[in-house]
Amino acid sequence: DAPVFTAPRRSPKRSKRPRTAAEAPAAQRCATRGGLPKTMAAYFGRVEERRLAELGNQLIHKLEGRGGPLAVTIGRFLRNHADGQDELRNDMLVKALQGQLPGVPDKELEALADRFDGDGSGSVSIKEMQLALNALSRGEALPEARKEALPEIIVDSTEDEEDWLGASRDQVTEMGRSRDLVSSPKSPLYSPGTRAPPGPEGFDARLDNFLAKLSGRVAALATEAHARLPPQQRLPARAEALLRALGQRKIREAMDKYRQSDQHKLTPTQLYDALAVFRTPGQDLLHDRDARRLWDLCKSGDPEEFLKLFREHERAGQEGRSLKVGPKKSKWQATQGGGAGPTLPRGKAKARNLADAKTYPHAGDINEAAACAEALRLRYKTSRTLVQPPIGWRKPELTRAVKKSAQPPKKALELDRCFGFKADAPGPNLCLCKPRGKNSIVYLSAACAVVQDLETKTQKVFRGHSDDATCVCTDKTGTLGATGQCASTECSPYVCVWDVSTCHELRRFGGDGSISRMACAIAFFDDASHVAVVGGDDRHTLRVYELNPPAHKTGDDAVIVAPCKAGVEPPAVTGLYAAPHDSAHRFGNDHVIVSVGKGHLAFWMIDLPRGDGKYEFSKRLPTYRPHKAPAATHCVAFVPLDDAVCTGVSDGRVFVWRDFKIAHAFQAHQEAKPCRALVHAKGHLFTGGGDGLVKRWRLDKGRYEVCNEFRPVSPHDVGKRSGAMRDVENAFPSSSTAANIGSNGLLRKPPVRKQHKQHEMLSGFESQRASGFTGVVDLLLHPQDDNHVVVGTGFAQVLVVDLPDGQGKKPKSQLHVAGHHNSVQGIAMHNKEPIFATVGLDCLLILWDATKPIPLQVKTLREGATAVAIRGPRKHLHHHHHSHAPLEEHLAVGYNDGEVEIFAFPSLDKRCMPEKRHGGRDAEAISCAKYSPSGRVLAVGSHDNAIYLMDASNPTDYRVKKRLHGHSSYVKNIDWSFDSDLLQTSCGAYEIMYWSVAEGKRYRGAQDSVESDTRWQDWSLTLGFPVMGINADGSDGTDVNAVCRSRDEGLVIVADDSGHVRLFNAPVACRFAAHRAYLGHSSHCLGVGFLASQTMAASCGGRDAAVLLWKVIDGGDEAVDGEYIERPPAARPAWHEGCDITSTTDILRRARPLA
Repeated sequence: DAPVFTAPRRSPKRSKRPRTAAEAPAAQRCATRGGLPKTMAAYFGRVEERRLAELGNQLIHKLEGRGGPLAVTIGRFLRNHADGQDELRNDMLVKALQGQLPGVPDKELEALADRFDGDGSGSVSIKEMQLALNALSRGEALPEARKEALPEIIVDSTEDEEDWLGASRDQVTEMGRSRDLVSSPKSPLYSPGTRAPPGPEGFDARLDNFLAKLSGRVAALATEAHARLPPQQRLPARAEALLRALGQRKIREAMDKYRQSDQHKLTPTQLYDALAVFRTPGQDLLHDRDARRLWDLCKSGDPEEFLKLFREHERAGQEGRSLKVGPKKSKWQATQGGGAGPTLPRGKAKARNLADAKTYPHAGDINEAAACAEALRLRYKTSRTLVQPPIGWRKPELTRAVKKSAQPPKKALELDRCFGFKADAPGPNLCLCKPRGKNSIVYLSAACAVVQDLETKTQKVFRGHSDDATCVCTDKTGTLGATGQCASTECSPYVCVWDVSTCHELRRFGGDGSISRMACAIAFFDDASHVAVVGGDDRHTLRVYELNPPAHKTGDDAVIVAPCKAGVEPPAVTGLYAAPHDSAHRFGNDHVIVSVGKGHLAFWMIDLPRGDGKYEFSKRLPTYRPHKAPAATHCVAFVPLDDAVCTGVSDGRVFVWRDFKIAHAFQAHQEAKPCRALVHAKGHLFTGGGDGLVKRWRLDKGRYEVCNEFRPVSPHDVGKRSGAMRDVENAFPSSSTAANIGSNGLLRKPPVRKQHKQHEMLSGFESQRASGFTGVVDLLLHPQDDNHVVVGTGFAQVLVVDLPDGQGKKPKSQLHVAGHHNSVQGIAMHNKEPIFATVGLDCLLILWDATKPIPLQVKTLREGATAVAIRGPRKHLHHHHHSHAPLEEHLAVGYNDGEVEIFAFPSLDKRCMPEKRHGGRDAEAISCAKYSPSGRVLAVGSHDNAIYLMDASNPTDYRVKKRLHGHSSYVKNIDWSFDSDLLQTSCGAYEIMYWSVAEGKRYRGAQDSVESDTRWQDWSLTLGFPVMGINADGSDGTDVNAVCRSRDEGLVIVADDSGHVRLFNAPVACRFAAHRAYLGHSSHCLGVGFLASQTMAASCGGRDAAVLLWKVIDGGDEAVDGEYIERPPAARPAWHEGCDITSTTDILRRARPLA
């Protein structure tokens, strides 16, 4: 019969006695029977030495190709894949080698990584890899593998006898069975979705952490048993020894319970079941790979060996050290074979450091065995709740964390794409340009000026502004761009002139206070020699700057300073339009500028200086008689052949001006809708209005007649319900209104019942649901095709529309830009795909794909939304959910009125509307929502200070099962434990609370070590040990709006009120920790998170209505454009000094929910 091939993870130790011919290894017998040649038997189960040498030489060639000495390139290669560390786990090294040696089987790469791991620690250091590759480069062989290397393949015999590796058939079967069990969801040591062992690097450190957690649980059980003893047995003198004995008895009882009567050792399955007794909700105890090594370490499951290891850990805790001691390797090593156990430390015990005992006290007065399991308590400024580092952490670990967070992260962010279009810009927000000859458009979004190719839809972003970009223009050739901004907390308004091809800044004007409040309007002269800007001061001062001034000119760069309009609150001047060269000469001047705005229209005649003369200019105000003057003028178009200037006004009319008088007027759009855009090209006049129509007009006998009209239709038509449009005239609130605007862009109103009431729309926003407003705000003619126009709509969309040939035909539209047009309140990431969702007060739910330039889906909601959550596929379920069927992917939306609605993902079809949480007029807005890792519970946080747990098992009927009370302010963030058993929440009162999902009650977080013991699925709380140092100097805790920790727990990304996205090393244990800060948002950044691949991140602004997509890249030591690297003045701990760490004896109690 053909031999059967299996792949167990471990093998028992080889027998030392000589074997007879009948007991020869199976591989040799196969060779004698014709199964395998003898020459192959020597290499069976491992990679040939020459193949390893060949792979090593290929790797040397790849690394040397990067330039520099081999030792340097090895260090750079290893640190890039180890997040700056000097050591990389073997499994992570295999993944790194896959990129350097594509096409090589994983088994060969694993064998190569094992040869690099000379000490058998499970990780490869830079020094080890340098020694191995240097030996190969000298023509020598690779270092020998560790003594008991893992077999790749074993051969099972069909008879009950030992195989060639010394393992009997029964043992091999048990090995395979145990390997299946530890990878099964039924195993208590199973950790879903995790391939690499979580926690500290190295098996020794992870085992020490596991024993610390186990010691705490055993001590808690022993304390309860001690309390139940009769008083005569609870003698104070014998308390410590008695508690120690009771703890060891608990371990023996658990192991005896699962061990058969005729067994001395435990099988892997029995060991797992015994350890499950001490598991608490939220704990993963030990990863499956490490659990198998622990079984081998205890001489194949010997209970006495496990107790010996447990007692050694107790002694280490009493001496204030861990099992991993000394500057080099641990004094004991975990062996992989089945025959050898740990080599315990010998000699006199190390004396305990009394100074450390004062700083980090232990609970030796209750149980010295639990001293190493003590959860430290840290107090810091912005949290009212004491926070806990991981259990087992002491001064060395805390010191390393502080030093790490005092350095900026090795990773950095790069702005990849900007989703959004500033539809509420006071003036034009759509311009044509030609970077390197490619037809593109330029528009504003938040603090960015975006250059997007009309063919490929790729983007380049100019990020030279520190706050809201308010105006934009390009020169006639399409090679220069100019943008202005409003005043920020850092500087006065300024104007940037930049190259549209490279997005590099060329000149900057203002910034010294000469431009007040904001740059309202901007325009290049026809020959691009000057740029004109209107400021936001009370007189709306017009300033003209020369792009290339003489070298001797100093002081203010403005060559012309003149008031435009006084007596009207800014921004009253919303647009500047420069006349073409031919039109300017017909006026008899070098240049002509037309300024428009609220109740304003003016012609500026400008003559350049001759010789050493000065600039000459004059201002002409036209007369509207006999027509009624409009409330506002929005747009201008020059008609050189007709010696006329056309203006579009607020009541839908178009005025044709000649000699500063109205020669002709016609009603282009509805009276209640403004004419927002005018374009003249090749004898035709195009108009776009608030009625959503684009019309084409031709001049016939001195009057304009309409040729055709059409309504641009987006593939994602947002419909009539997408209201809350921003009123252009009130787009920038007055100072009195702005003082009452909250961090989420909503108007603050006095509380009626509690301090957080239902959100209200911003003053200056008007609902247009009844009329179905899809107004046109910008209009351009396609530079290459006269039958196409580029349309910007009031719903923050940019469309390229194919003009219909005649009346009654529908135009064909292609969507180029889409986004929100009101405050974006919530963002949620998919757990498997590069997809995320956003919701906002514009009643829109948008589904984005990070690889595509336009949305996947757009859904119009019944109400403004404030929170969103996605339930992705759940391939691995927790052990007590294994009997349930797979769950349908869903998307949950929390509304401004306190309701929750469920949609199918990704179709966004409605599934259900859960029952009302409570009726009446007191319903308050949903603040956050998150699905459990199992996907069967939806946790919803509300502004009524409660958390609602909804049963999500039925896809068409979500029901509220529990309501959790305890917070004194609105619920801000929610996190789940990896097993869906625990919740941690934070609120507006800076409190952290922990909850039992099964019982619906709160844990005693101030006494129990819930935070340190629990492995959380992710971290989004703005409070807690991992994020202690994210607040800037002078912050009161309200500045940070959103937090997300990467899946590998190495990075923390933060969104704050200043509009910055900040990147930290995790955990952030240093006060005012070093970080990289990125500008892009111009409003409070309300949400941020890493995508499923962890190589990209997304953030959403508040009132800027922008969504930014970031790419995670390797960072440098110096900051690049759009990046700021901030370092703390000193590496000081984030917790309070003097009373920084507290410890209580209550941590040894079993965690009980509050009654």
